[in-house]
Amino acid sequence: MTDYGRKKIADAKKNGQWDAVNPLAVITEEQIAQLSAILESYEPAYTNFQAMSLSVKKIYTRAFFDAKTDAGRAKRIAWMVDSAFLPAHRKILFISFLVNLFHLAVNPSKAERFFQRFVIRINIVYKKIWDRETS
Repeated sequence: MTDYGRKKIADAKKNGQWDAVNPLAVITEEQIAQLSAILESYEPAYTNFQAMSLSVKKIYTRAFFDAKTDAGRAKRIAWMVDSAFLPAHRKILFISFLVNLFHLAVNPSKAERFFQRFVIRINIVYKKIWDRETS
C-alpha cells in the first residue's frame, strides 16, 4: 500500500468513516430469500441465482430493492431474467459492472475510478476469452 493509502485510512479512522456502517450496504438474508422466491417461477434465472455466491446474490438483491416503484422492480426482475441467458463472459462483465456501480453509489466521488476499473476488467475478460479461443 502507498503512503497516500495509509494516510487515507488514518484519516477515515479519525473521522469515524472507517467504522461507520452504510445502511444501504446491508442486505439481509430475508431480502435475499424474498428475491429468490420471486425468481422461482423464472428458469434458468432461479437456478442461476441459487448457484451464485453470497456476494453476487447481494448485488442482485440490492439492485432489486433499490427500485423505488413496483414498475421499477418489475423491470429489474425482467432484467435479471434476461441476464440469465447471457453468455458467460458477458455475465462476468455484467456482475463486474454491478459491483463497481454499487461502490459508486456508496461513494459517488470516485466516479472516474469506477469507469477506469470497469474498462480494465473488460480488457482482462476479453483477453482471457481471446487467449482461450486462440490456443
